[in-house]
Order: sequence, then C-alpha cells, then structure tokens
Amino acid sequence: MSDTISTTRTAVADSGTRTETATATATAAATAAKTATATKTATAAATRTAASTMTGTIAGATAVANATALASGGGSPTSPRAQAAKPGFEMKAGQTMAIQGKKYTVEKLIGHGGEAEVYQVSGTDGAKYALKLYLSEHEFDDKLIGRLKSLGDKAAVVGIIRYGRLKNRSGATRGFMFMEWCPDGSTADWDFKGNADAILQIVTLTARNLNELHKAGILHKDTKPENLLFTDKQNCTLLLSDFGISEVLNEYGFTESVPVARTPVYAAPELYDEKNRINVPGEKTQTAKLLPAYDYFALGMTALALWTGVGPFMRREAELARLKIDGLIEVPASMPEPLRTIVRGLLLKDPESRWGFDEIQRKLSGEDVPVGEAPGALHIVFDSGKNKIAHDVRELARFMMEDQQLGISYLYRGRICDWLRKTMPELEIKLNDIIETLYPRDQVAGLYAAALLLDPGLPCYDRKGATHEYLVRLSESEPEFGGSNLSKRSNPVYLYVEARQGKDAADALHAKVSKAASDKFGYPGEVLGWSLYETDTLCHSFLGAKTSDDKYYTRVNCHNIKEVLQFFSDNPWVRDADKKFVCSLGFVEMVRTFSPDDAKKIEGIRSQVSDYQALFRLIIQTLNPAADINLCSDPGNPWYAMTGESLGKFINMAFNAYYVQFEGDSHKLFDKWGDADNPYRNICQASLVNLIITSFQGRWSDSYLRSFFLAKGSRFSAQEKWASYCTSYSSTDNKKKYGPYDVPIAIMKTVAGLGFTPEYRFRGSSETVTDLAGLEKLSASHKEGRNWKDEVSQAVRSRRLYAWLAVRYQEDPHADLKPKYAYEELTRKYVEALGKYDPGNREYSRYIQARDSVKGKEGRHPILWLGLLQNIFIAAGCLLMLLNIAIMALAVVSQPLLDTTAKSTGFLVYGPIVFALLLNLYFSGDRIWGIISSLIVYAVAMTVLYFLSRWFLWRFTGIIVLVILCLFAWYYFRRLLRRNEGARELRTGRRPDYEQMLLEPLHFAFKSSESSFTSSFGANDWYHKDEYKESLVEKIRPTILCIVTSVILFFASGVGVSIGGTPAKMDEKFPAAHKLIHDYDAVGAAADEAGGEEAAEAGDAAAETPAEGDEDTGAKNGGGTSKAGTTARAGAAAAAGAAVSESGASAAETPAADAGPRSGDTDPVSGSAPAEPARQQEADAAGKPAWASEDVLMSRPAMSAALSAADGIRLDYDDSQVIDGSGVFQFSLTNGSGADMVPFIVIEEPSASIVSRAEAIDDKGRSYSAADGRMSVTIGGSTMDARHRDPVFRFTSGQTVSGSVRISGLDSDASSLEIRIPLRDFDPDAYPYRRGYIIIRNIPVSQ
Repeated sequence: MSDTISTTRTAVADSGTRTETATATATAAATAAKTATATKTATAAATRTAASTMTGTIAGATAVANATALASGGGSPTSPRAQAAKPGFEMKAGQTMAIQGKKYTVEKLIGHGGEAEVYQVSGTDGAKYALKLYLSEHEFDDKLIGRLKSLGDKAAVVGIIRYGRLKNRSGATRGFMFMEWCPDGSTADWDFKGNADAILQIVTLTARNLNELHKAGILHKDTKPENLLFTDKQNCTLLLSDFGISEVLNEYGFTESVPVARTPVYAAPELYDEKNRINVPGEKTQTAKLLPAYDYFALGMTALALWTGVGPFMRREAELARLKIDGLIEVPASMPEPLRTIVRGLLLKDPESRWGFDEIQRKLSGEDVPVGEAPGALHIVFDSGKNKIAHDVRELARFMMEDQQLGISYLYRGRICDWLRKTMPELEIKLNDIIETLYPRDQVAGLYAAALLLDPGLPCYDRKGATHEYLVRLSESEPEFGGSNLSKRSNPVYLYVEARQGKDAADALHAKVSKAASDKFGYPGEVLGWSLYETDTLCHSFLGAKTSDDKYYTRVNCHNIKEVLQFFSDNPWVRDADKKFVCSLGFVEMVRTFSPDDAKKIEGIRSQVSDYQALFRLIIQTLNPAADINLCSDPGNPWYAMTGESLGKFINMAFNAYYVQFEGDSHKLFDKWGDADNPYRNICQASLVNLIITSFQGRWSDSYLRSFFLAKGSRFSAQEKWASYCTSYSSTDNKKKYGPYDVPIAIMKTVAGLGFTPEYRFRGSSETVTDLAGLEKLSASHKEGRNWKDEVSQAVRSRRLYAWLAVRYQEDPHADLKPKYAYEELTRKYVEALGKYDPGNREYSRYIQARDSVKGKEGRHPILWLGLLQNIFIAAGCLLMLLNIAIMALAVVSQPLLDTTAKSTGFLVYGPIVFALLLNLYFSGDRIWGIISSLIVYAVAMTVLYFLSRWFLWRFTGIIVLVILCLFAWYYFRRLLRRNEGARELRTGRRPDYEQMLLEPLHFAFKSSESSFTSSFGANDWYHKDEYKESLVEKIRPTILCIVTSVILFFASGVGVSIGGTPAKMDEKFPAAHKLIHDYDAVGAAADEAGGEEAAEAGDAAAETPAEGDEDTGAKNGGGTSKAGTTARAGAAAAAGAAVSESGASAAETPAADAGPRSGDTDPVSGSAPAEPARQQEADAAGKPAWASEDVLMSRPAMSAALSAADGIRLDYDDSQVIDGSGVFQFSLTNGSGADMVPFIVIEEPSASIVSRAEAIDDKGRSYSAADGRMSVTIGGSTMDARHRDPVFRFTSGQTVSGSVRISGLDSDASSLEIRIPLRDFDPDAYPYRRGYIIIRNIPVSQ
C-alpha cells in the first residue's frame, strides 16, 4: 500500500517545530558513524553546523546499543497529548510516499514517544531524512517558526524541510514534520561518563546556541541529551533539536506556561515553585513564569546526566522537584574544574542568580565568577579611573550619557548586556534588539535609546554630556539634534518623547516636524517647540518698525496669538523672515496650542495661497477680524481700510504709487520705495502695493484682494462682486466694447465703484485732480512754476492719465448707458479729450484718420451714371414697344374682325413680325441660321402665312398681331426691367450710417492692429461694381434689339391699321404685293379647278399641322426659333417671298414654274411631300447640306443634355445649333439656387465615375480633350484650356452666365458630337466639395 502526502503548509528550511519523540537514532546509524560513512545532509543545516563547530574531538566515547531504551529511560515530556489514541493509519518499512512530487521510502521506525513517531526515510537519490508523525491533532506555531527562521546562522538547530498534514486514501490525517537526518545520533547515544572535556565542550556549545535562541525570543523548555544531535561527531558538530514544547518570550522576557509539558528530569525548580505560579483569570489553571534561565538549569541537568547517567535521577518527580526547589541537587566532587563550577552555577535554584552563557564565557576566560550573587544587585565598574561604579540601571544610564564615547563602546561590544544578563535578562533582550535591529549603525541613537530604556526619566543630555531643561533647548543647542536632522526618526529628541509619551506620540511628532522640514517655509524647530509646549515662557521673537524712516527694527517677543496680532497692527514694516514664519507650519503649531479651530483655518489658507507676501497677510486677517488690508486694526488710523470707500481710497493710492510714482516698474517700486521723494512710503510696504496691482493683473479668483474680501466673510461680498466684474477682461461686455479696457482702467473703475472719487496725483507734486474741471483748470495754469499743459500732455502720452480719464467718461460706473450708443458716444468724447490734451495721441490720430476716410467716400458712384444712360435707352425701347401695342390695340378695338377685303392682304402684316423674330434669333447669341438661311426661312414662313391667312386667319389678323406684340413686349420687359445686380448696394453704400461714422473709427483707434483703415463703407464696392457692370453688359444687346424691334414692328402695326381698306387702296399702297397676291390666287384657282375644294382644304390642313417629330420644338428651343411643318404650297410661297424681297417686281412665273409638279411628284396643291430629289434641290438652293433638309432634321436624334450636382442651376441652349467650321457651341447657365457659388471648370477629375475630363467625343468615338489642347471651355468670362487649368468663375444667385465650347481640328467625317465638361464645388460652403458635370449629346456637325 502506498500513501500520498497532502501538504497543507509549505515548510521552510532552518525552521523548528514541536516534537515529543525520543532520540531519532538507531543502532545501524551508530554503526555507520563508527565506520565514518558520510551521509548527505541539507545544505542549510551544513551552514549552521559550520557556525556551531568547536575545535577538538570527543575521545573515548562508545556507542550505546539501544538508543530507544535510553530515550525511554531518560523520560519523555509528559503531556495529556501523550495519552491520545493513534490515528487511523501507520507507516511500515518499505512503504512509499510522495511529498510535493518527490518519492520517499520508509526504511524503519527509529523512535517513538507519547506524542509522535520518528521514521528514517530515504529519497530516490539515496539521501536520508527524518519523518516525524504526530499521534494526535497538532497545531504548528507559525510565530515560533518565524523566530527560528530569523536565527539564520547564529544558532545551530535541526533544519525543518517541510511540515503540514499527511493524508491517506481513507481520509485519515496526521501532522508531519520532514527534517534533515543526523547520522551520528544524539549525545544520549554515546557514553560520556567521566569525560569532562567532552561534556564541557557540549555544555559550552549548547549554552552558546541557547543564548542565540533567547536573543531571538525563544525559550526551548526541553534541553536534554536526546535533543542534542550530532551531524558529525568526529568534528563535534552539534545541533539543537525538538522544539515541540518551546514557546516565544513576551516583551518582558519571560513566558507564562502551563506546567504540564515537560521532561521531569531536566525541568527547572521554578516550574514547581508555588511562589512562581500565576492564576489565570476566569480559570482554575495556573501558569508558571519562566525566564531564559529555565533552559540553563536544564543544561546543568544534562551535564550531570552525561557525567553520571540518568540513573541517579530516576525517582519520583515530586521528590526530584523538592530537591531542585531546595537547591539540593548534588554536583559530584569528582567532577573537575571548571566544569564543576559551571554546573553548580547552572543549577542555582534562583533564576535571577543562575548562570548563563555570559558567566560561562567569563569563567572559561579565567575570571573568578562567584556562584550565588544576590538577586538584582549590580556592581558594574563603568570607569575605574573616575571611580564610576553603577549600582543600579539608572546610575548606569547616567554614566553612559556623561561619557558617551565609552558608553557606545560598552554597548556595542556587548558589555552592558553581559552585565545585565543575569540580573535583568529582559533588559538584555531589549538592549540586544536596540543594538542589532533598531540602530545597528546609528550608534548615537542606540546609546540614547539604551540609556532611556534603563532610565525613562533621563534628563536631556546633549552630545557633550551637559543637561538641558527642555527638549526644544536641546535641539537648539545641539547641531546634531536640530535643523535638518529633525527629519530623522532616530533623532534622540524623538527617543526622549517616545520614552516619556509613548511611541505613537513620538511618531506623530516626527511626522509633523518632517513635514515642516520639507516645507518651503521651514521652521521645523518651531513645530517641535510648540508641539511639545514644555513651558508657558515659550515665545517667538518678531522684528518690526512703525515707519519706514525708523533706522532699526524693534524686537518683540510674542508668547501667544493675541500678542502676534497686536505686533502686526502696530508695525506695518516687518522682516520677510517673520512673514515667512507666519506662513510656516511652526506658526500653525503655535496657533494650534491656543486654538485648534484657527489652526485648521490657517492650514486651509496655506493650501490655496503660495506667495508668502499674500499668505501671511491673509493669515493675520483671518485670525483678526478687525485687521484691514494693511493688517491695521486701529480705526483711528487715517488709512484704516475696512469700508468700501476707504478700500477704494487705498486702492487709488496703490494706483498712483505704482503707475505714476514708479511708472509701472515693479523693480523701481521695491528698490526706491523708501526714498524721501516717495509720498506713500509711510502708508504701507511696497509689497502690499504690488499685491493690490497684481490682483488686477492676474486671475481675480487667485488674487490677494479677493482672498482678503473672503477672509472677512459677508462684510465685503458686494465689493468682491464689483471687483470681480471689473476684472473680467474676457467677459462679453468687455470684449464688445469699442473703447479701451485694461488693468489701469479696471483699477480706476473699481475705485469709483467702491464709492471713492478717483484721484490722479501728479508725480513730484502735491497737485491732485478729481474731476474734468479741475484737470482743465490745472492744464491752463502755471502752479509751482511748472508748465502744466505739457505735464498733462505727458501724463496722457505716458498712458498714466488715460485710465483716470476713462472713468470720467465711458467707464464711469454712474453713467447712464441704457440709451443706444451711449457708451460709444462717451468713448468718442473720451478720445477727443485724449486729443485735446495730447494732439499727437496715437488713438486720437487713428480715430481721426478713420473718420475722415469714411467721410471721403460719400457721394454717388460714377458707374451709376452709365446705368442711368442705359436706362434712358431702355425706357425709349419700352415706350416704342408700348406705342406699337397701343396703335394695334386701337386698330383691334375699331375693327376686331376683318372683312373679306383683308383676306388677300392680311398676311403682309406678318412680314415685319417674322423679320423681327429672325433678327432677334440672329443677334441673340444662340444663332441658328446665317443670313441666307434666315432669308430662306423668311420666304418659307411668309408663304405658309399667306395661305394660312387666306384660308382662315384673315379675320383674326389684328388680334393675332396684337398678341404677338404683347409677347414681344413681355419678352423684352422681362429682360430689361429687372433690377441691376449691385445697384442698390452701390447707391446705399455711399451713404455712411451711424455705425460706420462712429463705431468703425473707434474700433480702428482702440482695437485694430492694422496700420491702415479699411471701412465696411464702400468695402464691397468692387464686388457690387463688378455685379453692376455685368448686369449692364447683359442688357446692351437686348436694349438695342428692343429699340430695333420696336421700329420694325411699327411697320406691322402700320400695315395692320391699313388692312380693312378697299382693294383699290391696297393696290395703291402695295402694288408689287398686290400683283404677287393676284398671281398666287391664279395658281390657287387653277389648283381649285383641278382638285376641287377637297384638295384646297387638305392643303390648308397641311399648312396648319406641324411636321412630325416637332411637337416639342417650342419646349426645346426656349427663346429660339421653332420648326415649322411643310405644306403643299411651300414652293410657291417661297418663290413669292423671294420675289417680294429681292426686287418687288412681278415674278410669279418663275416661282410657279419651280413649284409646279415634276415627273413622279405629287401635286403640291394636294399637300403631299415632294420627292427626295426635289428635297435635295431645295437644300442646295438654300446653301445647306442634305441633312439640314426638313425631313432629315426631323429624323436625326434629338439634342439632349445632363447637369449634375447643381441644385437650382438651369442649363439653356438652342437645340437647333450646329457646330460648323468654327467648332463653337454656345449655352448658358442660370443660378436659381438662392446662394452665391464659385464653381471650378475642371480639366481633369480622375476620381470621378461619370465625367473624368473635359472632352468632346464624335460619333466615330474620337476624343477632343482639353488636356490635349483640342478643346476649350469658357463660362462666365473664365476660360479653361491646356494652359489654364481649373479656372474659377463667380456665380451669384439669380445670375445667368454665358458659356461656349470651342473644338479645334474637328475631323471631316464627324456628323455629331457629345460634349462633356466636369465641374466642381458649386457650393463654397459645402465640404467636402461636390463634383458635377455638364453633358450635351447629339450635337450636329457641319463642315
């Protein structure tokens, strides 16, 4: 069966734990020792062993056959736990186990007792260990193990490798301890009877180990031969083991143990002595007070047992205890010296007199140490030369402090501990702690700590051995204890406090003083003194003066806060050192001594203010409610400032001192404040003036004045709000001001608002002005023999008087600023006052410059005269147009429907109208036909109109003409009577308003940094001028066309009025036309005879119906021409029109011949379309290509366009345009978006997905791009081509701009084009910019 170890606690090497077993050794181990077979031990144990090795060997020893029997004979510690039943499992030889992953094998049981069993186990590497298994529930003492760990190499103890709980598979547990193996057994395994040398070595080595154990605060309680183990007997390497019943000593150097766990043979008499028993409160149990001397008695019994064996002591425990209590344990006379004396000293019944390691060392060194000294008696020869023999610890402490060098030597060499070990072991432990733990290097601190341990009431000794009454005096007189050394916790001052008041009080004091030592104001000694406050005579000395003329400061000792406050009230002039003391933590502690609440207030102020000049004043003002801004508390003082008006007076004084007397120079302020020519030197110190001025220069929330107001509670709340308002330089009110506002003005305004009339005192004079009248009077005088006009001018020029003047005008708190521009009017008067007293004043000069500049721009803009001239022509054209309408309207009113006399002559009215229409189309910019084409169109149109008029329009001719005239009038009025862009702005912009005449000059004078003035008055003239000019240019052509059209239409209206007369009158007026009509009628009559009335009606219907595919022509053309349908009589009408237009002679035959039917053609009178050859002939006669014939035009794809990313932008063009040899296509853009735009004409837009570059593509797929120089685009006067990339044009709301595209090197076989133009950023306010484009498709090409 294999058990598994479940460890609940990790053991640490070099630690000990409780054990109750006998010697963990067997006969096999003894045999192995004799054969000098070495076994592996733990590394930590080897280290300790080296520290415990003594020179020499133990000779003549023989192995004991049965170690277990010897252990039983010697007795084991008696305890109730020894009666406990065994746990539910046992260990057997050969059994294996695992501890933290490592396997071990149980070899055999090597010892057992009432509380535990000890097994020899081996690891996989052959190393041997001891495993201790507890028989009952066992609790490990962590505190004890920790103390054992602290020993390190100072004492040799058996190493504990691990400890915890062992658990088998059934769940049963046993406590275990895994320890290093000692192959040579214990001292009980060897026979040392009669071997005095070996026993003396064992006793000496064990006493040394016990001494280190006691220093670590551990009482072993079970010292006996079985617990002294050899790791190497030949070299006498001895370890102390079995700490099963050991205990930790308390702070007084003893334990209170229940006398149950013990080994009776070796137990000391005090364990049994009733006098040494202590009753446990609330229980019947008693405890025994055990000192370290307990272990030394056990060591003495161990020496006897080794000398004689344990047989003589195997008797009843009560009998043995009585012998011990009576001191009757006999030491054999045969035992040689010095062993016998040492054993006698170890077996003394009185623990106070019992020997220890110190006495053993002294005895072995040859000293005659008496056995049995009186308890507590001291006879310490401290300095034999000076006959200093200490008979008690207080006397010893005094000797140590009087001769500190010798005291340090005795202390750190262990002599003092040796002297006290026997009689006062508890003091020895504490002294060792001081020497080795607390102050191993700081020997001065160690000396004072040791002396104060011996005598807590020790006087205050300095390093020379002199005494002082108070600790504060000690720190002041001894450099090592004062100054920066006060930040050290080891400073003897704190050791005195700790001895008198306790550790917590010393720690708190050290924290306060250390904080003061690191504080920028210092004074840690003051913190120490006032914190201790050892006497009511403690004080601080201040130095002060009542006036600046005093040659020496007066020393005043202040013992309390009241005296401090009175000192500052009586002495306006105080040293900076005393100011800093008030700011220090030392003063805080002084205040805390008398008023803890006030001390808290001061700590709060210290955390908010860092400047000591402000801080010390605020502290005094907080402590003294009556202290004013100058710390004065005397209401009889003329400068006592504790009202709003008196504060205003004091601030006004600071203004005159700083800005006038010392010209705003803080260095002069401090350097020359005490000069005799300074009239303010006896009022206050320069630092207070500087604090007042800087309160206005920095943030008000951090200012001294605000803190002063707050320190007085609600008394100055209104004044604080007013000053806060005046210093809000970045507030909306102050930013909007057109006048100046800076620190000097804010100071004067605050003074006026506090209720004091601002005064200005001239430098080097007693002259003071308080109002404008006084300034005017002074300026005109020559008082004191001075030219005051120049003085005042200089004061304004140097910017000292301007702040006072501002408060007399626009910054007067009492001025009525409710009316509109009231502030600005006062500012105007202010700047004029500056100019009055200083004509060269910069602000005044800039104001005049700006004002005159505005006045010089008044009047009508010259370009408006051009607009007026154009308006005259526009009015003339419009009047002519209205006159035409009026004439025609009168004709219609007189004869709404014409009679049959107008049937043949009514079409003549349309001649001027058609001519005017074609003329407008030709000159409109969207030209469709040339001159020849226009004449042909004119002829065709007149022919069609002739037949239409003859068939059914003749009765309505007057009305139709009137409507057409009205449409002409509407068209021109819409174009000509709209407002010119920029006209209103140019007219109104030439009349400056109040703001331009006043506010802008003020802004230029005080706010602007520009060197030249630019007014908003006329500032946009260039822009509005350009707008206005563009509007004028746009109206030039419509104005001329309107006038010409009106003149031409006079003929129409004149003819219309004449229609309705007799045929004879018509013949007289228009003989050529009459003959043409007559001839045309003849042709019509012949057609009527041939085809009858049906054919005539069909022809009329054909004339009235437009050609197929042209139903949307009007919509496409916009303002351009419309496409007319063909009629059966088109040829004759064209010929007739040509005859009339060219010579007016009779030419009826020729048109009739041309219009007659050809072979295979349909009769023209019937309305059928002529054959294709005839259509080609007509095209040739008109000078146009074949595709321009009517049918081809109707069959080609309609021209179309696309416009993107341009909300509210309209694209207009004439869809009858043809790109001829010039390569030009025209269009226009109108901005109806309601916002101004600044578009780019982009030559290339690589990231665009639709139109990526400006180009034209013909129907063969060839590209003519702008980047290649084959295309240019002009819009709004800006041209984009290969040399001018991405130009910008302005595009205001409502504006129409013209554009054109020019194609260079157009291939001859191209018949149509598609134009693509990228645009960007129609809206300048949109970000990121938008991309757009213009696409116009199916543009015909003619070359």
